[in-house]
Amino acid sequence: MDSVEKFNRPAVFKIIREIKTMLQYAVASGKKLPDWILPAIAPIEVKQIHYEKSSSGSSVDFPFDTKELSQINKIYTTLAAAVSPATPMSIDYTTPSKKMFFVLGTKTIPVIRNMWMMSILFLTGFVITGFYLDNIYYVQANLLFSSGLGAYFYSLYTANKYVVNRSFDPTYITFYYNRIIIGIIAGIILSNLIVPPQTNGSLNINTSIISMLGGFSSDAVLKILNRLVSMLITLVEGDAKEIIETREAEIKTKYLEKQAKMKIETASRLLAMLNDIQSKTDDESFLRIKSVVDKILGEEAEQI
Repeated sequence: MDSVEKFNRPAVFKIIREIKTMLQYAVASGKKLPDWILPAIAPIEVKQIHYEKSSSGSSVDFPFDTKELSQINKIYTTLAAAVSPATPMSIDYTTPSKKMFFVLGTKTIPVIRNMWMMSILFLTGFVITGFYLDNIYYVQANLLFSSGLGAYFYSLYTANKYVVNRSFDPTYITFYYNRIIIGIIAGIILSNLIVPPQTNGSLNINTSIISMLGGFSSDAVLKILNRLVSMLITLVEGDAKEIIETREAEIKTKYLEKQAKMKIETASRLLAMLNDIQSKTDDESFLRIKSVVDKILGEEAEQI
């Protein structure tokens, strides 16, 4: 018991609070619970309330023994399975707690309310700047608002299903905002990268729509950029390979030319020496040597 008092007291009471949270959600949602749950929870809750009222320090004995702790764990596990995929944390966070318009309206979830407000802001900016597309500054502002509109649309749509089944994990809030920023950047990049195609009929694809699509699907923009990078790398590698091959061919040609000239010069000297000794050798030997020299000169002349 001492070890329970010293180390597990805060954790036990946290588990009991989460049991209450899951029980309230399960009852409100019409979840089917085992018959033994409520009779088992009642004495535990009574002991907790009595402990919290009577304890003013650490001198009060811990109200639960080992058997009751096992029962608490069993209750927690059963309720967690009943409310899944929701968790105590997601249930708490998706419980409406803030006014929709800060001081007016019904209560809603803070992060969703913030996304609503920003979506309305980007939508308003998109509509207003759309009337002044003859000005380059308004055009860029319009691209910013349209990409933000697409990014917020994606985030709200993604978060919606988790809010509905009460499984929205607040630890992913940073992911949602990070995804929005990435979407805005991706939308602006895509709108400046792609020229709107010529379309017929009712389909109107302009730079604003392309920016909105980029904000909605930053993954698609990432794939496009990766593809462009691969193409550039291939192009650079191809150019480098061609340069190397051309240089090798030039070096080889110069080497062959040099070798051929050396052979011609050598053969010319031999021919000159042969003419000098023509009178000192017989005709058959002279003609044989001369034919070899002429052959060398002919082959090298063809190579050059």
